[in-house]
Amino acid sequence: YSIEHLGQAAQRDSDLMEEEMVAVFDLINKKGAQDASLKEFLPVDINSISSCMGALRDGTVLSKLLHVDAPGVIDTRVMKFKPTKTQDIVSNLNLVLNSGALLGCDVSVITPDDFIHHHPDVVFPFVWQLVEACLFAEIGNRLKANPEFVALLRPGETSIEDLTRLPPEEVLLRWFNYHLKHSGSHRIITNFSTDVQASEAYRLLLRQLDPASAARWSAFAAQPPAERADALIAVPQRIRCVPFILKSHTCQGNRLMNIALVAQLFQRPPFPSVPAHDR
Repeated sequence: YSIEHLGQAAQRDSDLMEEEMVAVFDLINKKGAQDASLKEFLPVDINSISSCMGALRDGTVLSKLLHVDAPGVIDTRVMKFKPTKTQDIVSNLNLVLNSGALLGCDVSVITPDDFIHHHPDVVFPFVWQLVEACLFAEIGNRLKANPEFVALLRPGETSIEDLTRLPPEEVLLRWFNYHLKHSGSHRIITNFSTDVQASEAYRLLLRQLDPASAARWSAFAAQPPAERADALIAVPQRIRCVPFILKSHTCQGNRLMNIALVAQLFQRPPFPSVPAHDR
């Protein structure tokens, strides 16, 4: 799957959502539920393109979520809440697009008109980028706030700054493999598609993150893939991590969605233990 795939899928005549965007808007629903002022916008029908586009039309929802997930990126003082005038709607949407650009999103082909006139082929890829950028931005913040992550350094690297210069996906791979090693496994993952597809690597990771869940894994190996995925998705909920994945994403090895889940898990304790020589 790719950003281009999301755009092409959204051009179909059907009002049914692609599975990737169902997961994205499910996350938006859950995050928005924490803000009482968004009750008249959310929840959206995550299976309906028109419902999702309607909630994004004036920029209020994305502005509010950006304010929470990427503090300092958006200036809410200039945001118009529930605007009715076209000029105010355009102002809100430009605020969202400019904030997205600051986070590294590609805004070269999208304008406020695409939100106003419901062009999901352009809007949905941008929304996906925005959600991903917010998740990745938090990785850098987490690294800087927790010196324990020096445990992820490789030979020749000397500080957390070396980690912050890495692509976010590489940081997540290192963190995942750190926990695999400390689970006693010799397994190493090099990608978030085929290497996690059978769910065994997730089992080892989640057993480290939530030791209390160890008993649930006794029959794991004998379960069919779909049941394994159900068991895996239940654990992030136990450790207060909003699930950002559907069971088919693990079964099919969907890279983007698996990266999104691991980025969320990365933000939860426990953090790596600092090597003795670094204490």
